[in-house]
Amino acid sequence: MKYTIGNLKFSNKQSISDHCREIIIKNIGKDIEKDDMDFILNLFNYHPDKDKKLKNLKSIFVHNDNYDNYCFFIKYKNNTIDAISWVECIKHIPFGKEMTIEVVMPFGKYKGKTLQEINDNQYLTWIYEKSDADRGLKIKINQFLKYGYVPYNPMTKKENKKINKTS
Repeated sequence: MKYTIGNLKFSNKQSISDHCREIIIKNIGKDIEKDDMDFILNLFNYHPDKDKKLKNLKSIFVHNDNYDNYCFFIKYKNNTIDAISWVECIKHIPFGKEMTIEVVMPFGKYKGKTLQEINDNQYLTWIYEKSDADRGLKIKINQFLKYGYVPYNPMTKKENKKINKTS
């Protein structure tokens, strides 16, 4: 599986973690600069509270927290400071493209469009909650609404038969 953060490519999430640790070690007590800042900003875009955390950002630096761990901190334009978890960001990085599937709508006003092309979550929610669409499609729509993508999950023949019997 491959991941791209900014202009850097990683083979797995562990290698992203290792890169974060390298940045922390070389920037203890300093502001993050240049290429490291580009990487960190791209990584922080995966944080679940990114809109709140990255708003009015002035700088990012490495410092120890209350437990003597070195962490990334954000300094805001009003000079307040807040910690941001790079581990939390990595948890929320979606699968690489090769680990997702494209789902094409088989009917309705968006027939032939992929879920990514449909910019109508209200319609997708209606299909998931109230329509008589096939169960497999509903599961994929639910995953898309929840994660923003549909993960590739190869099933065993037994699992596949079970789903086909209940739909």
